[in-house]
Amino acid sequence: ADKFFVEVSREREYGIFTTVNSAVFNAEDLARFDVIVFNNTTGDALSPDQEAAFQTWLEAGGAWIGLHGSGDNTHEDWAWYKDSVIGPMFTGHPLSPHFHVVRVETLDSAHPIMAGAPDVWRHDDEWYFFDSHPAEYGLRPLAGIHETDFTPEGADIENLANWAMGETPADHPIIWVGCPGEGRAFYSAIGHSDLSYDVEVYRQILNNAFDWVLKTSDEAGAGCPVTE
Repeated sequence: ADKFFVEVSREREYGIFTTVNSAVFNAEDLARFDVIVFNNTTGDALSPDQEAAFQTWLEAGGAWIGLHGSGDNTHEDWAWYKDSVIGPMFTGHPLSPHFHVVRVETLDSAHPIMAGAPDVWRHDDEWYFFDSHPAEYGLRPLAGIHETDFTPEGADIENLANWAMGETPADHPIIWVGCPGEGRAFYSAIGHSDLSYDVEVYRQILNNAFDWVLKTSDEAGAGCPVTE
């Protein structure tokens, strides 16, 4: 994934800064960034003050991209992030084996992030299951997977039966977006393997995600979740 973001930064002439030091999450330093990527950020990585600084930054018009482990179940103590940015709680993934080729289906072809993506494509990854649907949190699903592509020969069916979200891709989203405050947030459960970032379809989606969260596409926010 790091290689992909270096390539994107060069193509777009962005400056890029990578760190595992959470001290950068303060108002003064965050003001220097146009977009923040959580690249498989797991665990209780930020202090309460750092969490508050990030929330203020994002809700004030920040742009955020979260990948794979950034939506796992290790963020339970950060209520705003869990409920407003990620939404559904991760419940598990297949273990025998970890990786499976499944059909991914575009759920919202009109959304700018899905521009250029086929209606259905096949992708090999570690697939997350969740306890609920992003729409329940006011988030907008963009792509989902066919659970029926997990076979008895290639998955822990007993656990899959317990985790099952539904038989259609609309029941099992794996990419969704939200608009917390004036900000924009994109989450994708795809991306456990570095090889995912070499897949043309996924590279297109992530490039589109940069444009959307930065408001260089869809400035008016038509792609934000519809709120009543």
